Amino acid sequence: MSANRKNKLNFYIDIAMFIVMGALIGIGILIKYVLIPGQKQWLVYGDNMELTFWGLDRHQWGTIHLVLGAALFVLLVLHIIFHWKTIKCFFRRYIATLHVRSIVSVVTVLLFILLAIFPAFVTPEKEPLDRGEGRRMLENMNVEISDSIRIKLKKPKKLESGDLEMEIERHQPKSEIEIQGSMTLGDVSRQFGVDLSVLKKELDLPESVSSNERLGRLRKRYSFTMGDVKTVVMEHGRTGER
Repeated sequence: MSANRKNKLNFYIDIAMFIVMGALIGIGILIKYVLIPGQKQWLVYGDNMELTFWGLDRHQWGTIHLVLGAALFVLLVLHIIFHWKTIKCFFRRYIATLHVRSIVSVVTVLLFILLAIFPAFVTPEKEPLDRGEGRRMLENMNVEISDSIRIKLKKPKKLESGDLEMEIERHQPKSEIEIQGSMTLGDVSRQFGVDLSVLKKELDLPESVSSNERLGRLRKRYSFTMGDVKTVVMEHGRTGER
C-alpha cells in the first residue's frame, strides 16, 4: 500500500472514530437523563410510562450503544495497525529497557482483555428490596394501599413555600396491558384482537397508514398516547374490561 493511500485511509478511520465516540456519548446521555427508568419517571412525570425516541426505548438504545462500542473497538484496532511503527517508536523512546517494554505491553493487553470480558464472569449480588420510595410517600400522605384501589400520582405541584405537593387520583384497576412503542399497529391488532380499521378510526389515523408502522413513530405524528391505545384495546379487543 502506498504512503498516500495509507494516510488517506488513516484519515477516514480517524473521522469515523470521532463520529462513533460522539454517538456513544450522546446515546449514553439519552439513556441516563432522557429515557429515565420507572422509579425516576414517578418523580418527574408522576406516572410510570413508556419513554421512547425514534420508536426505541432505553433498552433498545442500550443495544445500539453496545454495537457502536464494538464498532469503535474495530476502528481502534485498525488505527493501531496503521500506526504500529509510530507506536513502536514511542515505546522505544519513552521506555528504553526491552524488559520493561515487554512487561508494560503484556500488562496493558491483559488489562484491556480483563476489563472487556469481566461482565461474563460476574454473579450479581441479590438483596431483598425494601419498600419503595413511592410506597413510603403514599403512606406519609395517609393513603391506604389496597388491591381494590389503584393510586396514580399526578405531577408534583410547587407550593409558595417551595415544597412539592403530590396530588393523588384513585381509580379501579384495569387489566394490565403491555403496549410498547416498538409494537406495530398489526402487532396490537393480532395480539389483542382489535380490528385494524377500528384501531385506526379510534386513534384518528388515516386508512392509508400501514399496519407495519410502529406506535412510537405514529404517536408523534398523530398526537395520541399509549394510554389511548390501551383504552381502544380494552373497549374493542378480546382482552380487558368492556
